[in-house]
Parts: sequence; structure tokens; C-alpha cells
Amino acid sequence: MTIVAGMSASLPLTPGATGEPFSAAAIMSSAPAEGGTATLSGAPNYLLTFASSPVFSGTVIVTYTLTGPGGVSDPATVTITVTTRPDPSDDPEVAGLLNAQAQAVQQFAAGQTDNINHRMGALRSEACRKAFANGLELSGQGADGNAASVQTDPIVGATRQSWASACGPAATSISAIVRLTIARSGTPFRST
Repeated sequence: MTIVAGMSASLPLTPGATGEPFSAAAIMSSAPAEGGTATLSGAPNYLLTFASSPVFSGTVIVTYTLTGPGGVSDPATVTITVTTRPDPSDDPEVAGLLNAQAQAVQQFAAGQTDNINHRMGALRSEACRKAFANGLELSGQGADGNAASVQTDPIVGATRQSWASACGPAATSISAIVRLTIARSGTPFRST
């Protein structure tokens, strides 16, 4: 039986064994001891469970006996090979996930930096703060089946579909368009 360090595995001991029905089982030894822990369960169909140490790699030999109507069996052995955990940096799936997370963080940071720069530019003077206004445009299919849209009036202090202001010595124009397309049930939702 082969397992990875830090994991456990079970092996049925009674299939193929002679002298049934078994009334007891015993572990005689598990060597080396630092390899892990062996336990028995499940009378009369005994099951050997081995929990390997997370820091061990190598071979462990577990010696056990079964007791039936004819007495205690001769000792039998199970050889367990414990392999080291694989290096996660060698796994292409792990590397792909890490790269995707790094790219997402970089894109988020770039977006937030742009947001702060735009907002700081808008706060340069009182005139710029007053010029910032917001509105919302909703478009979709009207009751008659034709395309329809509704545009709200600008609301000072929220998000507007476009705005421009002259701040400082040079004019600055920044546009931000938000459109939501809301469709009736059964048709797709689209946001731009």
C-alpha cells in the first residue's frame, strides 16, 4: 500500500485469510514507530488503518495477528510506502491560480489608482466639486415591444453618465458612461 505523508489509508485484513470466523486481531509491531500510527477496527471483518506522519517518508512494516477458532494466526505483515508530499509550486494548476490572483490584484490596484487620481483632480477647487453630478440611463424593451430608454436628471453627489469640468488653469473633461439594459423574463441581461 502506498500513501502520501500526512494521509491515512485502510486495508481489510480478513479477505483471503483462513480460520474464520475471527474473534480478535492484534497489532504486534509498526516499524519504524515515527512512520505513523496503525489501528484495527471492525470485528469480525478487521480493517487496518494507517495514519502516516506528515514529516515521514519511507517504508513502514506493520505486523499483525488474527484470532479464530483454531487460535492465534502466525504473524502477517503489511508493507506501507509513505511518499513525500508533492511540491505545490510544480503543479501547473496551482501556478495558474497564483498568476490569476496576482493579475487580479494588479488590475484592481490600477483601477483604484485611476479612481483616486480622477477624484483628486475633481477636488482641486470648489467649482469642480459643484460641477460633479450624477445621472442614470436605463434602456430596454417597452410595453409595445419597441426599444425604450429612461434617463434620470443629474443628481449631485452620485454617479452621472457623463460629466466635464474646468479645474485649474487647463480644462479637464472626464466621461464615465453607465448603461444598464434590463430585459423582460426569458431575455438576456446586458450591462455596459
